Amino acid sequence: MLRTVSPAFAIPCLQASSKLSLEVAVSSMILATDTEPSSSVWNAIIADVGAVIEIRTYKLRAGAGAEFHRLVVEESLPMLQRWGVEVVASGPSLDDEDSYFLIRAYPSLEELQRSQDAFYGSDEWRDGPREAIVSRIEDSQSVVLPAAALSRR
Repeated sequence: MLRTVSPAFAIPCLQASSKLSLEVAVSSMILATDTEPSSSVWNAIIADVGAVIEIRTYKLRAGAGAEFHRLVVEESLPMLQRWGVEVVASGPSLDDEDSYFLIRAYPSLEELQRSQDAFYGSDEWRDGPREAIVSRIEDSQSVVLPAAALSRR
C-alpha cells in the first residue's frame, strides 16, 4: 500500500517549490485503493502537451469523512465515469479523516470548463447526489496544472 501526505500539506509545497517534481508530489498523494492510476493513464496525460490536471481538495464538515467517501465511491465516481471524466485519483487524507482529494485529467483547459459546466449543470447531478455531497463540504480548493509538468525529469 502506498503512503501519502495530506493534500492540504502537499499543494502548498507544490506551489512554493519549483524544484519539487509534480509527478512525485501527486504520486505521493495517491492512495493504493482502486484510484491508483496505471502507467498508461500517466503516459496518456503526459503525452498531450495541452492536457491539464485539476487537483481539488475538500475540507469536510466535522465527522463527515466516511459518509462523503461512500457517496463519492458509490455515486459520484460512477457518474463521472459515465460522463467520460478521467478521474486519476481520489480519496481521504491519511492524516485527517475530514479532508479529501480528487484529481482529474482533461485534454485542455477549455475541455475542463466545458466538461464541468455540463456535468455540474446536469439534472443527473442536481437531482442525484449533489445535495448529499455538497452539504458535507465546508471548503474546497482547486489547482489546475499543465499535465506536461508530470513528465519525468
